[in-house]
Amino acid sequence: KFRKPLIPFPISWRHCSGKHNPEDLLTRGLSSRDLITFIKWWHGPEWLRDAENLWPKVKEFENELVNSEVTSEYKSCVIVSSAIVQEKILDPGKFSCLRNLLRVTAWVVRFVNALKRKNAEKGPLTSDELTNAEMFWVRITQNDSYSNEITCLKNNKSLPRDSKLLCLNPFLDSNGILRVTGRLGKSTHLSTFEKHPIILPSKTKLTELLIWDSHKRVFHSGVSHTLVQVREKYWILKSRQTIKSVLSKCTICKRFNSSPGTQVIAPLPDIRVEQSAPFTIIGVDFAGPLFVKDTNAKQYILLITCAVTRSVHLELVGDMTTDTFLLAFRRFISRRGLCSVVISDNARTFKRAELEIKRIWNILNHPDVKNFYSFNGIKWQYIVERAAWWGGFYERMVRTVKTALRKTLGKSCLTVEQLLTVLIEIEGMINSRPITYVGSDTEEPTALTPAHFLLGKRITSLPSVRLRLDSNLSSRKCLIKSFNYRERLMRSFWTRWKNEYLLNLRSAHLSLVKNSSPFKVNDVILIKDDHLPRNFWKLGRIIELLPGRDGKVKACKVKTESTIIKRPVQLLYNLEIQD
Repeated sequence: KFRKPLIPFPISWRHCSGKHNPEDLLTRGLSSRDLITFIKWWHGPEWLRDAENLWPKVKEFENELVNSEVTSEYKSCVIVSSAIVQEKILDPGKFSCLRNLLRVTAWVVRFVNALKRKNAEKGPLTSDELTNAEMFWVRITQNDSYSNEITCLKNNKSLPRDSKLLCLNPFLDSNGILRVTGRLGKSTHLSTFEKHPIILPSKTKLTELLIWDSHKRVFHSGVSHTLVQVREKYWILKSRQTIKSVLSKCTICKRFNSSPGTQVIAPLPDIRVEQSAPFTIIGVDFAGPLFVKDTNAKQYILLITCAVTRSVHLELVGDMTTDTFLLAFRRFISRRGLCSVVISDNARTFKRAELEIKRIWNILNHPDVKNFYSFNGIKWQYIVERAAWWGGFYERMVRTVKTALRKTLGKSCLTVEQLLTVLIEIEGMINSRPITYVGSDTEEPTALTPAHFLLGKRITSLPSVRLRLDSNLSSRKCLIKSFNYRERLMRSFWTRWKNEYLLNLRSAHLSLVKNSSPFKVNDVILIKDDHLPRNFWKLGRIIELLPGRDGKVKACKVKTESTIIKRPVQLLYNLEIQD
């Protein structure tokens, strides 16, 4: 508050000579003993006690400049009356646990009571002291939030119409605590807290601590179980919404209940949607092991699939050496032609796999293999570690081959020659599968298959007799006519591939993820491991975001306790509290 000075304005200035001015006594020197009895020090000059007309006549000092300065100084002079805010001895906001808040409060109350009486209580805190401490904070919280309602109830008045407690029909108990009236007051089987729970607001520190305490008592169960535990004593306004908000910050629950990261489906790469010769863009993977009769060695399948026409090529390899892999790959190139891009799993994909799968990577990563690829102008691309679905176009073919083998062989064990024959027959069957819609109309053309791009027809189809060559034509003209017919046939196949197969890929994943998960650098995440229970999964911190072709984050570089790894977002569980 501000108030005007008590001194009237204007002020008259007068002169007091040094011999009459008690202020000069300090500069001239005076003993303390003489100062006690010195009348001028205590009462001022003698003439000052007389009437004003008897004061010494002196010329008044007047100056416009001085008067203006005094006036401005006077106008800016105010007296400030400030209220002293006392800091709380105990602040619930500084506690993260209800138990600690109640214990500290109980000890403070015991100390204060010990100052008032001689026979102070000793020993550990009792349950009554902790209960009193809890009710102490309940009263403070209610007085801060519902002071108007408490005043109305004390004066036997009705609550305001805009009161949030009006629908609860509250009342004050003997301790001055707001409770819900309810309809169970006549029950003899329920406790007082169950019949008349204590009312608490939703957004207070005490409410948050009570919810945390109840959540821990029910061993980090969900919202409903925590709400039941809270309702045993308290009625929190907007309780379910408040509990959801509090439990969303529980790091223990997030570790076990958080969902993996998601990302919007990216466009297919250009190598998948551009027309190219069969087996120009390929994916490589292994399947097996398979067991045969005539040898103790295991057999493996080298699967090579075309990313554009979806054709497959299967090679049976007898051992896991680099030379064997190179021989199989050379056989593939000799029969299918030289490829330009090879896509395969990353090295760390095989880390926890069987010993044979580890040896597979040793073959693929061998210097001789790399030299062979570089000499032939082949580019090798790797997918991100543990992201097998990134190579889905060849992983799906592995599943198809395995399914056909299981259904064909069952529990039987074949020789190497028999197994090789079955494997090649399965290759022909897979290459004859339809990749476009199979209609029921007899006028519709036959379904397009990968074999149409390899042979011009399905492998199981009868020889074509559509082209009848004139016997009078020379062999050169016959070949040209046959070549032109072949070219027209392949153009029609590629046209159908574009219209019936490629365009259908636009809507293949419309029902999948629409929104992506937000990941940021320095986020703490949980790394999924299919070989370990969830409580043994490693923690990590994101140090780099790895965007895909569409600019969206597809993978992250994560720093763990011992190393730095790359993982797709689908294997990362964010533990950060999202605002």
